[in-house]
Amino acid sequence: MLRATRILLPIFVALNLFVTSLCSYAAPPDEDDEEFRPGLVAEYRVGERAVTRIDPDVAFAWDEAAPDSRLSAERFEATWRGLVLIRLEAKHRLHAFVQGEVTVELDGRRVLHGSAKQPQWISGDEFIPGFAERPLVVTFRKTEPAAQLKLFWSSDSFGLEPLPPELLLHDKPPALGEGLPTPPLDLIELGRKQFEAFRCGRCHQRDGEEPPPPGPSLKHFAASGFVDDVVLRHLSPFAETGRVYPTFGSHDPDYDALELFLHQQSQPVELDKPKSVKEADLEAERRKGEVLLRATGCLACHRIGELGGTSPSPFAGPDLSNVGERRTLPWLVTWLAKPERLNADHRMPVFNLSDAERNQLALALWNLTSEPDAKDSLRLTAEGLAKNWKDSNDFRSNKKDQV
Repeated sequence: MLRATRILLPIFVALNLFVTSLCSYAAPPDEDDEEFRPGLVAEYRVGERAVTRIDPDVAFAWDEAAPDSRLSAERFEATWRGLVLIRLEAKHRLHAFVQGEVTVELDGRRVLHGSAKQPQWISGDEFIPGFAERPLVVTFRKTEPAAQLKLFWSSDSFGLEPLPPELLLHDKPPALGEGLPTPPLDLIELGRKQFEAFRCGRCHQRDGEEPPPPGPSLKHFAASGFVDDVVLRHLSPFAETGRVYPTFGSHDPDYDALELFLHQQSQPVELDKPKSVKEADLEAERRKGEVLLRATGCLACHRIGELGGTSPSPFAGPDLSNVGERRTLPWLVTWLAKPERLNADHRMPVFNLSDAERNQLALALWNLTSEPDAKDSLRLTAEGLAKNWKDSNDFRSNKKDQV
């Protein structure tokens, strides 16, 4: 046994170092890097009118539309400036799927140039860029009624693939108050994203911009079973919920009146029945759901306590830390399987899960509460789980799953 351990230990260490090196190689640059920020600085120009923003990559199919809501749809010019992180000292080649005229310069050298009246592929000559961050300049000119540009690359070590956004960077701008004539572009870009994410344009539309989609449908508002909690949550300050809704200034809303109105206008909807589970099996089913919650991709859009990141995108989904306090189990089962039944304009992906797995995932979500036992993770005591299950059965008996 000792001899086997001596043989296996070096192999294990070597494998561990190999996997670690692969992870290090594949990891994207840190967004909090002191020197660089993600994306390229883009300038779009129509005549004398120009707008600047941060683009994560160069992959656009504008067709006949304007490249930015602040510009017209006339023939435009665009320039992207920044850096591309080169990780392989090998022969590379730039490619573009383009309708229009494009030029790409890398480290001061032209590596791609061409034009096309119809969308087609063009390729540049091979080059060896060397390691490290290399200056990148991409220029494009719309020459036809429709336009598009998508950049790709290939090398001796990998095939054709899109120019990876995680390798496109720009210099970190100075902070506010450091003698800048204008605010940093990164700060302006953050404001633009928040304007879009919070759907400010729904009430405050800008010229040339399509209005954003409306908020979630209230057609089946009462389906959750916790109408009063939902009303208070939607009208609470951002710090309490992490969500942004319009404030009412000095007008204190009558919560009871709003609740009654929303309940009265809510239309009935049939909710799917959760799979029957024996009380003795609840904890095991819930734990299977916890694994699915972590593995299916829920945490890519949602936060649960400390899981999922502390600085979510403004486009992220709702915080699920206490979702069990505002949604019933039948509602969760229905939402995971048929979100369009509850909200026709939903953004919720439907994952390829079996009915049993979907039931397990709903069970895990339904047991996320602010109780002490569930505060730090996805855990409830077996006693608390059984009590919640009994309460849910009582609720279903009273409502007959029709709300």
